[in-house]
Amino acid sequence: MDEIKEIFQLMAQEHMEEAVQRGIKYFQLKFSTDGMELVVPPQSPIWKVEAADRLYFYSVAGVYYQYFGPQVYACAFFKDIWQATKDLPVKWEYYSKYLMQCHYIFMPQARYYQLHQSYNKLFKDIWQFNHDKQLHRHHSKIRIGYLSADFNRCVLVDGKFFTCERVDEESSELCIGDLKNGFDLENAKKILNVAKITEKECRECWCYKMCSQCVAKAGENGKIEAANRLKWCKQSRENAEEYIKNYIVLKNFGCKFEEGEA
Repeated sequence: MDEIKEIFQLMAQEHMEEAVQRGIKYFQLKFSTDGMELVVPPQSPIWKVEAADRLYFYSVAGVYYQYFGPQVYACAFFKDIWQATKDLPVKWEYYSKYLMQCHYIFMPQARYYQLHQSYNKLFKDIWQFNHDKQLHRHHSKIRIGYLSADFNRCVLVDGKFFTCERVDEESSELCIGDLKNGFDLENAKKILNVAKITEKECRECWCYKMCSQCVAKAGENGKIEAANRLKWCKQSRENAEEYIKNYIVLKNFGCKFEEGEA
């Protein structure tokens, strides 16, 4: 138990890398062949840990792999959390994190669609649910609910519409309407065609069709500007290059992406 205490002390002290690496080794955690499933042996010491603490370790490990990779391991930890917990806001949070990570790894579109359908079915009765404060503590305004389980639109208490939870809610350029006046189609068109502001650079970029940038990157400080968007280009190209490398390696090892088989 001393080892377990030390692992949790490391997390409390924010020594995340050491905590995760030691924890995975001590708890004898493994991953499935494709990395998408967490494999926990029956004799693992982690079963001696309180359920809440076990999920806490999984959440820390998931966030660690989310940022430092491989992201497929983040999927495994987030999936285990939303499947194990009975706390609805927590289940919602980690299913969302799981889907977000799935978006960044190679997965057949049909499978990704199935996951979203399952998400919609699971949470369809609470789309207007007021989120737990912990989930949205960084927002300056409280949402009264999402209009879509895929976070495609959200409504604030003052009735304004925004595309998702990532954009600046004080920005008039990023607001796509309100309950009184309906949708602002001009703003919606600008957001939908955000690459227009960097058209020249985008046309000359090899990564254009694989670019992962959304309007939140261009809309820093409340304004949609080319300079904001361009400073994220290097990261977007590096991500795309990494995806291509992974695809080639997996393809050479027999992965059949079209059939959803590894």
